[in-house]
Amino acid sequence: LQGKDKEEPRMQLDDQKLEQPGHHMVRVLGENGFELSKMHAVSKSIARAMAVISQHQKENLRKFCKGRKQKPLEQWPKMTHGWRHMQNEHKDSLKPKAINQRNKKLYPTQMFTVGA
Repeated sequence: LQGKDKEEPRMQLDDQKLEQPGHHMVRVLGENGFELSKMHAVSKSIARAMAVISQHQKENLRKFCKGRKQKPLEQWPKMTHGWRHMQNEHKDSLKPKAINQRNKKLYPTQMFTVGA
């Protein structure tokens, strides 16, 4: 799907969405297991088509915002866990020392033990 033009995933998505309610009716009626596996395959193909469509949209947004000064939040690099915590330490250092000491006293770091 990724190598195809951008209209093909949309057409496939529409076809699969039309096909899906029929499989749900079979599930409600409790008929053969083949139809249930077919329902699973249809929902998987819908997810695949939607993933490709969103990739195309992100790619177009990337092209649109290239060279601009400001980018939308989705285009910012994702921060790692450590980077977020480093920022928190920096913000703590900006606060007055007395407030930090009071907060550490009121809310000490919680230690948990694993019960065996």
